[in-house]
Amino acid sequence: MNKSETATILAMVQSFDRRTVGEADIAAWEAVLTDIRLDDAKAAVLGHYRKSRAWLMPADIVDFVTLLRRTRRARIPLPAAPPELVDGSGYPIPEDAEKWRAYVEWRDETLRAIADGQLVPDPPTDVLLRDMDEVQAAGDGIWAQTLAPWPGAEPVAAIEELKPRDMSALGDVVKTI
Repeated sequence: MNKSETATILAMVQSFDRRTVGEADIAAWEAVLTDIRLDDAKAAVLGHYRKSRAWLMPADIVDFVTLLRRTRRARIPLPAAPPELVDGSGYPIPEDAEKWRAYVEWRDETLRAIADGQLVPDPPTDVLLRDMDEVQAAGDGIWAQTLAPWPGAEPVAAIEELKPRDMSALGDVVKTI
């Protein structure tokens, strides 16, 4: 985020908790949120204040966006690679060093775009071909039902399910084995 975007986020936060915001606050938050997209930061602020009255800190935004990115990566499959980078089966060719490097670069850029919410695949054909009469007859809930199985349709909806779990109890299991 740049200074202007950080100021926008802090103004949004200020509207919820009435904090005082100055240039030093903007500079400090900007230093922490430098790799966070504005839309994701806005979603983090809204998500925080929907569930909590607690004072929001930059770490809360970073944590939310980390989970959001992880959710997107888990739900949105990697699209097919460009044909010039893969063999006839769609797999990269590690024997060709130049094509392998190009494939790895393409894959990393694509995964970053997915995590940032900049790459969302087209919905499946059956979603696009739904009869509009059926959609109108079903009411508003049809879109939630239709898009639910579509990877990436609602990346924020299940963000809680990807939080790291407490695995400390496994230590005792491992000791007994």
